[in-house]
Amino acid sequence: MSALPATAAIRSQLAGGVLSLTMDRPEARNALTAEVVKEFSAVFQAIRQDRTVRAVVIRGAGADFCAGGDIKGFQANFQAAQSGDTTAIAAQNRRYGRMLQILAEAPQVTIAAVQGNAMGGGMGLVACADVAIAAADAKFGLPEITLGLPPAQVAAFVARRIGLGQMRRFALTNTRLDAAEALRIGLVHVVVPDAAALDGAVAALLKQVKGVAPGAVATTKALLNQLGATPLDSLLDEVAYGFAAAMQGAEAREGVAAFIAKRKPAWAQDP
Repeated sequence: MSALPATAAIRSQLAGGVLSLTMDRPEARNALTAEVVKEFSAVFQAIRQDRTVRAVVIRGAGADFCAGGDIKGFQANFQAAQSGDTTAIAAQNRRYGRMLQILAEAPQVTIAAVQGNAMGGGMGLVACADVAIAAADAKFGLPEITLGLPPAQVAAFVARRIGLGQMRRFALTNTRLDAAEALRIGLVHVVVPDAAALDGAVAALLKQVKGVAPGAVATTKALLNQLGATPLDSLLDEVAYGFAAAMQGAEAREGVAAFIAKRKPAWAQDP
């Protein structure tokens, strides 16, 4: 099992193969700072090869999931811009996009448990999670343009989740959506009555996750992340070899043997 890096802005807890990551800045509505981005990236890099970690649950402490970028932190960027230093600003923005990419490509099942506001960069976190569960009071939006800024790193991930047509609406008009509409357009997958019900919904989902093979999950996610980016013939060739490798592996042998014997496979954990 991987050793987790020390974090200050994110609370982490690993138990029973489930890593819980809670953004812990409720006084700032869990706004994303450079520190939060760095810590998320470090944690996901640390568990990348660890198949004992079956799922990662991302939460926000307090009333909100994540209000987006830390606006107060933008002051330093203004100073850099006035000096003509766009390289530093671009590098910082790109680090956030790289963190979203690491999250989207994580070999574990990733789950976002959303309450309150998930704005801007917070909406990006939701869009990168494999499964998003939202309380009925959750609100989503891309308000960057009200600050005179584009949703630069977020746009690609949100558009991939909800489609370009919907993305144009939210990115260009500052339209806010509630949990019901987020469910309708596919940004989230499950809506529960309130924040108190989130834990039960997450627990039910984790029970399903612990019944699937971790290696097969990693291979399947790698396939899904290539859809649309790799020519179809090349992709199908590649996944055929991936299937063959899985068929020859211990995980598939155990899964098939367990199915025939009508028992749970060794890698299926009880919650």
